[in-house]
Amino acid sequence: MWATILPLQGQKIANETASLSLVKELMARSRPISFPLLYGSTLPPSIRKHLMANISRVDALRILNSELLEEMTGSKCPYLENLEYLSIDLSRSSQRGTNPAEPHRPARTAAFLTARNLRRVKIEDTHLPSLFLPWAQLTKVDINPCSTSAAECFDALRQCTAATDVCLITPCWDINASPSSPSYSLPRLQNFDLIFNNYAGRPEDARCENMSPMFRGLALPSLKILKIETWAYRWPAETHSDFLNFIRRAPHIEELEFRSDLDAQAVCEIIDLTPSLLELWFDRCPNAVADLLFDHLTHRTTQTPVAPRLTAFLVDYSANLDIDQTKLLAMIESRWSGTLRTLGEEERTRVSPWTSVFFRRRETDAPGPANDPWTMPFRARVTELKHLGLSIEIS
Repeated sequence: MWATILPLQGQKIANETASLSLVKELMARSRPISFPLLYGSTLPPSIRKHLMANISRVDALRILNSELLEEMTGSKCPYLENLEYLSIDLSRSSQRGTNPAEPHRPARTAAFLTARNLRRVKIEDTHLPSLFLPWAQLTKVDINPCSTSAAECFDALRQCTAATDVCLITPCWDINASPSSPSYSLPRLQNFDLIFNNYAGRPEDARCENMSPMFRGLALPSLKILKIETWAYRWPAETHSDFLNFIRRAPHIEELEFRSDLDAQAVCEIIDLTPSLLELWFDRCPNAVADLLFDHLTHRTTQTPVAPRLTAFLVDYSANLDIDQTKLLAMIESRWSGTLRTLGEEERTRVSPWTSVFFRRRETDAPGPANDPWTMPFRARVTELKHLGLSIEIS
């Protein structure tokens, strides 16, 4: 079985004849076994020609140089019958332009549309509209484009009807952008990492902040894990309203991770729509991790449980949190197994006990012992809870 990538990248071809001989020998000895190909540095035409003659055997292709795409255009389009994985990253391509207003657009090829076995695709720093991919058959998609509008990103995403895992970095829309109607359903999508960042867009997208068309345009009935990053942008009321409707169309969410500027009230409203939630994670969200949220999640026997299946509460923070530590502790203890055991059998089964609670300060911002933001009584109780079996870390 082929177990190594052809040694043709990362160095200049000093002896073209010897290198061509090596490629021919490797191709001949390995036939008909499929093989992975990493195409990085520029290669002589003779070697490119021989690789192209055998490219239908490639099962995993990583392209770092757009000259290979140029060999696939028009009547030279190959049949990629074995291709299962494709990665295109043109961030270091020698063909890239120096003017950001005129981004490099790789050659347009239909080759990847012939790849009937292609399931996983990763696109980095590449103009997305220049690529023709069989989106509807892909199961795992990772898109981090360049010079690509929000509408163009969404157009690719909406076609991924077989995808189970998607990571998408997209710019925002203009404030006047019209929403998609009706919503597009991605029925198999279970894991969605959505990052809004205008560096993926065009120069004219730099000041756009409208995220609503994404939330209005999608229905994800099988979604279980949602990670969303909107650090660079506000979270206005209209965006929040559209996001709540988006959550209503995803009734099976089990994990939520926020890297966002939304506040505690917004989080409480989101949690109320996710009864299957198991894990809640905040990454530097100082406005969300607040007393209102702690109070909302504190279990009270006289009330209907909020997020009854929630077992993990995880916080990464980079500045002192403006919180009431007694309210945080009340939330933690109300869902601790030691507290739940003191309740009647019917009552204690209404809410799941914690499996993990942690607050982790970023190491670069970690205070010295003299500036510990946590009070001594709070630290003492955390130590007790840890001794009694709760998986809890406060740093």
